[in-house]
Amino acid sequence: MKGSQSIVRTVVIGTLLAIFVTTAVANLIMYLVDVSLLRQDMHELAANVVRRLEFGVQKPLWDFDRQQVETLIRLEMGQKDLLAVVVRETNGNMYTGFVRSRGGMHPYTNDSLQKAGLQDALLADRREIRYQDVGIGQIEVHLSREHHEARTERLLLRFLLQLLAISAAISFVVGYLLRRLLYQPLYELITAVRRFGERDLAARVTDMRDNELGELGRSFNTMAVIIQTYNQQLEQIVAERTRELTDKNEKILESIRYAMRLQESILPDPEMLRRFFSGYFVLWRPKDLVGGDFYWSHETGGNHLLAVVDCTGHGVPGALMTMTVNALLNHIIEDICCDDPALILRQLNMLLKKTLHQEHQETYIDDGLEIGLCLVRPAAGEMLYAGSKLALLVQSGDGAIRIIRGDRQAIGYKRSRLEYPYTRHRIPLLPGLRFYLASDGFLDQNGTGHPFGIGLKTFQQFVEAAVSIPIEEQGPYFEEALRAWMGSEIQRDDITLIGFAVRDSE
Repeated sequence: MKGSQSIVRTVVIGTLLAIFVTTAVANLIMYLVDVSLLRQDMHELAANVVRRLEFGVQKPLWDFDRQQVETLIRLEMGQKDLLAVVVRETNGNMYTGFVRSRGGMHPYTNDSLQKAGLQDALLADRREIRYQDVGIGQIEVHLSREHHEARTERLLLRFLLQLLAISAAISFVVGYLLRRLLYQPLYELITAVRRFGERDLAARVTDMRDNELGELGRSFNTMAVIIQTYNQQLEQIVAERTRELTDKNEKILESIRYAMRLQESILPDPEMLRRFFSGYFVLWRPKDLVGGDFYWSHETGGNHLLAVVDCTGHGVPGALMTMTVNALLNHIIEDICCDDPALILRQLNMLLKKTLHQEHQETYIDDGLEIGLCLVRPAAGEMLYAGSKLALLVQSGDGAIRIIRGDRQAIGYKRSRLEYPYTRHRIPLLPGLRFYLASDGFLDQNGTGHPFGIGLKTFQQFVEAAVSIPIEEQGPYFEEALRAWMGSEIQRDDITLIGFAVRDSE
């Protein structure tokens, strides 16, 4: 299992490690026993040599028969484990002896080299020689340390070879059995479960052994068949419901698209705007197919009315509000007042509250709008402005910007005062003036790295940066400025922005 710890692999490795450790301990015990037996054998060898020589050299040593003593020592030195056999007089002086070296067996002369050689030997045994209860000398038997170490090394090599051979054989057998009986069927089961979890509902276990893992595989296959059947039934139900929802959604979209055409039909005719303004641009971006923002225009008696309206909500509810407000504005202009933007807003507030029955506190809705309304009077050389929460930016020919803020009271809400007197602002139409109106969908739009909205200050900076661009060409500039500000953020609300310059009166 890649990327995760396999329990089966852990069990296999743990089992093999336990077998190896057990085998190593058993062979180590055998090795230590063999080494102990080797030491015991060598000491017995030395003791036997001493006993034989003690008995054999008594009479020759008593008779001072050196030749016979040396003959008996040579016979014993035929055993390779002996390094030296020395016979000493009672005063400790050497009588005779032989020592084994690389060149063979040589008489022991008691020189410094031979003494140095015996210092590295194993003094296995030393015994007094007595004849007729009289001490006549000593016999020393020295065992070869080199030969003893060589035999010990052979035992160690045999121990290692046995350990490796036994461990390899047992590991192979146990590993094969674990892989064949445990790892392979469990891995197949895990693979089937993983495939099933990755939506491959046809995944099944094929290894059906007559043991616990086989029973687990059969249980998984049974569960997989049940889930696959349920899933197929569910997919069929979902497909049917999807077709129904698609049909209904298409009908809803057809209705919304028709509503979009209706909403677009109430927007001002571009030809009329071009005729009255020397230059203009419009940025109108509903959040959905339809929205609660729209711009409105009307021409009467040589004067021109232009408004940006931001109704409560967006989507279909907002669009219904725009149709209502558009009808009310047309009614006010045609039947009540057409030359005073402040009075128009006052009448709109009263009529909207009445239309939505919001003069009564017990109603369940509380909808209204924000608006900026301009009345251009070319003959008088002035423009009148009244606003409800929307500000008008006025840019002079030298680039300086003046902000005319709308009144703080919105229109049509329950909290809106019925007879509220909106403020009328008078602006002389000087050459080179440019005007900008934006809904709060533009001003409140946040962006990547900008947790807050654009706001009037940044909007003013956008306008100042566009001073060298003709007003009728500023639409793409503000589109790009808005896109750069938003970054990866989505549009939060309906957006409307209008910029225009009034045609000079002749």
